[in-house]
Amino acid sequence: MTKPILRLAVAVLLAAAVCNAGRNIYVSNSCYEGIDVALHYRDSSRGWVTECWWSVEPHTGDFLATSGSRIQTDSTSMYHFAETFSDGKLWSGSSLSTMCKGRSLSMTPTNSRIGPDGNVYVNFSCPNRRLRAGVADEILPEDIELKHKNANITTSARAHA
Repeated sequence: MTKPILRLAVAVLLAAAVCNAGRNIYVSNSCYEGIDVALHYRDSSRGWVTECWWSVEPHTGDFLATSGSRIQTDSTSMYHFAETFSDGKLWSGSSLSTMCKGRSLSMTPTNSRIGPDGNVYVNFSCPNRRLRAGVADEILPEDIELKHKNANITTSARAHA
């Protein structure tokens, strides 16, 4: 009786480990202007790392990659720092201070969500900012939003369709 229970426990632990390993990170930008993003995340093989800068054009998104390979995380917990291309509006905070490419960054926890494909999704949105004429907000934020003190901008997460 003990062996079947032990086998079941090992199977459950292995399944949990496989489910959490190797999630890709997808970042989308529903703002009217581009953003540069830095992330502090737990890499599947290197532990906690800070990497920057990924440029995300307005109303687009993509899986983050370095050297042509998608970055992978084994956690949905991460921190971010981001700024708009032109006017320097920030997504920042005081939860984590770190350096990236010679720049000191004050990061804030990231709202992220696991999508139906098992990957991690993060959306940066600017709901209180005026959109350019003729540009529709194609990436709609879902129910998770976090207002930041340093900018009239929110961060939200959604599952990528």
